[in-house]
Amino acid sequence: MGNLSEHFNYNDFLCRCPQCKGKGEYKIHLGLIGALEALRFKINKHIKILEAYRCEEYNEKLGGNKKSVHIKGKAAHIRADNIKLQDLYKAVKEIEEIKGIGLNLKEDYLHIDTRKDILNEWIKEDGKYIPLTPDKMHVYGL
Repeated sequence: MGNLSEHFNYNDFLCRCPQCKGKGEYKIHLGLIGALEALRFKINKHIKILEAYRCEEYNEKLGGNKKSVHIKGKAAHIRADNIKLQDLYKAVKEIEEIKGIGLNLKEDYLHIDTRKDILNEWIKEDGKYIPLTPDKMHVYGL
């Protein structure tokens, strides 16, 4: 049992940078927790949080946008036990609160976020972020 929700605790969302390590710095938007719990219920599998909150310095070091949803505690990189990334993507698409979805097949994770904007989907190919068009969806079996 987690201390933020049934399946998640604050350790899942700690900033992973060397400067924050051990300080326990994190920021988490409760809407993201709710979306993750809804996804967990839907797939009935453990969801591993690979990365979530980023402090501004770490986000900048990674080349992230200054208005990144990671800085706001509204984003996470995830994967789920025994589920292909393409199948996890399909399940995430059904969670209404998730408005940002990014596939990174090379590094085997899915970016999800609870931004307020309209749905935004992309895939990382050859180090570049490319809109997830219907053609790309077909190529990747989505």
